[in-house]
Amino acid sequence: MFGPRAIVMALIGLGGCVVSVRRPYAGLLMLVVLYFFRPDLWGAEVYVRPVLWLTIAVAIGWWRQRSSERPSPSLRWLLVMIVLYAVSTLMTVVSGGPGRAAVSQGGGTPVALRDSSGTLIDIAKIFVVVFLITELCDTPKKLAGLMAAILAGSLWFVKVAVMSWAAVDFSDRVRIDSAVGQGGGANYIAWVLATTVPLLIYKLIRGRSWQRLVAGVMLPLWLAGIVSTGSRGGFACLAAALAVMLLVTRQFRVLLLVGVMGVLFLQLAPAGYIERLRTITLDPGKMDESMLNRYRHTKVGLRIMADHPLFGTGLDSFPEVKKKYMPQYSADNRLVAHNTLIQMGSEVGLIFLAAFLSFNVYAASCLWKRPGEAFSETDAAHMDWVRAWAAAALAATAAQMLKGDMAKVDYFWWLYGISIAYQAVRQRAAVAAAKAPKPSAAPARKRRRPPWAKAKLQPGT
Repeated sequence: MFGPRAIVMALIGLGGCVVSVRRPYAGLLMLVVLYFFRPDLWGAEVYVRPVLWLTIAVAIGWWRQRSSERPSPSLRWLLVMIVLYAVSTLMTVVSGGPGRAAVSQGGGTPVALRDSSGTLIDIAKIFVVVFLITELCDTPKKLAGLMAAILAGSLWFVKVAVMSWAAVDFSDRVRIDSAVGQGGGANYIAWVLATTVPLLIYKLIRGRSWQRLVAGVMLPLWLAGIVSTGSRGGFACLAAALAVMLLVTRQFRVLLLVGVMGVLFLQLAPAGYIERLRTITLDPGKMDESMLNRYRHTKVGLRIMADHPLFGTGLDSFPEVKKKYMPQYSADNRLVAHNTLIQMGSEVGLIFLAAFLSFNVYAASCLWKRPGEAFSETDAAHMDWVRAWAAAALAATAAQMLKGDMAKVDYFWWLYGISIAYQAVRQRAAVAAAKAPKPSAAPARKRRRPPWAKAKLQPGT
């Protein structure tokens, strides 16, 4: 248990906690980077849980330095969803739960309540980090720093993907299965890299000279990482991100760069990967086994939602419930629906699904307006970077939602928190600019009258 890696992580966690209490923003950046290097946000070991320590320390640091200003009103969306999660969990347990036996083990907590409440606590922890992002990233510079931390952390995913590719003859292999992040495999790696590609593109076309050089070196590595995963979903995520990036920046250079990237993508991709791309179709007869299983799970999920529309079947109950709807495929080892919307609708109900879709629309609307004139030239450049990247990342995430269950993935929710933080920073700057005293006009200079004009004519003279 206490190997060299665990000891190093523990020391980083302890040192980071001391820093985080005094400087919570620095702790947040460390938390973001460590997330990509850890198999789980909250730590897999019983005693060595540095990310959990860091999260608590960052929360304490925020509490010590919190301002009198109220948190962003946008966070009410998160509160609504955590309440709906809790209501669904409670209603499922009370009703017995279609997918769980609400029985006690040795007179203890009912199994359904224990399992669902554990998932609910994990989601609540994720929402705490989202709250910290919106509170601590309160300036353009801090938002840009968070983007840089995400880019640095995702470098680990590039290393895992490229090294796995180089270790074998990839022409005989169409995907990798390395576990990273929260245990995610090829689709997860490809999605994260697809969301971070726009970060590099923006700096390549608008950054300083050294930033352009770094982005030019890193971008091919990111593309190689996406191709090496063999993920068809990664291709869809990248296409969605680049399309939105082009719409937001409205620069011909982006279109030209996307074309060059497309050529490189096709050149790097092995024949097996191109064949996998051709199986992205709505025709069941042309799907491979992986796509066909997703197609079956989608049909089953729709039937579960029709039978349990209000509160669903309970958190994490889909693997058990699906067996009643697809007995001929009961040997299928896929545990989840591999579709976020289907998973949410079947487990938590249509009320929550409607709230979640509304939240997605709201998060996108937070990025609708440009920074404005309330920022300096440097701050406006930071805000433009954040806005262009966040919009592209949300587009990639929308594509990924149709390929995987993202409801408990931290990075998935962080993207929404960044959008909310962007809007809060922009609105705060606009309010401050409106309240700032206007520079008064200089008083008109009195014109001096010549001496003879001041003399008055006396009578009798």
